[in-house]
Amino acid sequence: MKTRGAHLPIRAANRLTVGVVGATGYTGQELIRILSRHPRLRIALVTSNRLAGKKLSDCIPSLSGLCDLTLSSPDEARRGRVDVLFLGLGHGEAVEFLKGYPYLSSTRVIDLSADFRFRDPDLYRKTYGGTVPGSLNGKFVYGLTEVFRKAIRRARYVANPGCYVTSVLLPLYPILSRKAVSVSGPIIVTSASGVSGAGVTPKAETQFCEVDEDYSAYKPLREHRHLPEMEEVLSPFGVRILFTPHLLPIRNGILSDIVFRISNPSADVVDRIYRAWNRFYRGSVFVHPVRHLVHVSEVRGTNDARFTARYDPLTRTVLILSAIDNLIKGASGQAVQNLNVMMGWPEHLGWANRS
Repeated sequence: MKTRGAHLPIRAANRLTVGVVGATGYTGQELIRILSRHPRLRIALVTSNRLAGKKLSDCIPSLSGLCDLTLSSPDEARRGRVDVLFLGLGHGEAVEFLKGYPYLSSTRVIDLSADFRFRDPDLYRKTYGGTVPGSLNGKFVYGLTEVFRKAIRRARYVANPGCYVTSVLLPLYPILSRKAVSVSGPIIVTSASGVSGAGVTPKAETQFCEVDEDYSAYKPLREHRHLPEMEEVLSPFGVRILFTPHLLPIRNGILSDIVFRISNPSADVVDRIYRAWNRFYRGSVFVHPVRHLVHVSEVRGTNDARFTARYDPLTRTVLILSAIDNLIKGASGQAVQNLNVMMGWPEHLGWANRS
């Protein structure tokens, strides 16, 4: 699609109407913040199971002036037609919502749950315990924007990746696809996420008194359900991953340490990695290979991904450090970026700090 005139003001009546199903969750709130300043979109529908009937800005005061709509229930939302639906529902709930949605053929859908991320519905069933109709699953394109941009351009339905997954795949995919190195043995990933990654629903283990001044691992090695998602996307390259997530006592942000040994050592290993990154992400607005050790604070509140590489010749080991904001690049920001790609708009549309 043409992008000419993308920066010109558009009357509200001519903007695409958007619905956010699950608007009071952390990812839903971030979606509202981004969508409210998007020049080509108008928020027309917001939902909440628990808070239906109340005004969104009364429930989330920080959204006052950005979205003052009254929250509908998801069932009520099925009766309202919009141009674009963002689904910020729990795993298994997105499938049920779309089964009863009468306007699917005329609506673009970006799902932020895991329901449509797997090419193989059996893998989803083994990982999440639910079922996805193959006819519906086959309509969705995997939404890792910078990697699958061409497919997303042609898509009407997009499955947004997981937040941990985004932080790991963005640096790994170009290296493996361009054969910059030959990986020997498993890829060891240690990721640390802010507490918002656990969602807005209260849990004993994520209360302030439990996480403050602490740092803890959970679901190590092959237990976490994001691992099958990572390995399915990387399956063409024949690699295995061991993944251990950690909980950081901060609100949002992810730092992933990615470690692997290589079988083709040379003095220019790091340069080969950076060449692969720079060629693959040439022209990308939000992905930034850097030379310094990245910090979570660099990317918090942005849709940016930053990563860096180091190499130890003695052990033939590569270390990659990757940082994103789990709620934005790992969820809501990437979702809006995907819509921009689907519509043929500039990918940065909706971010006020981008020229």
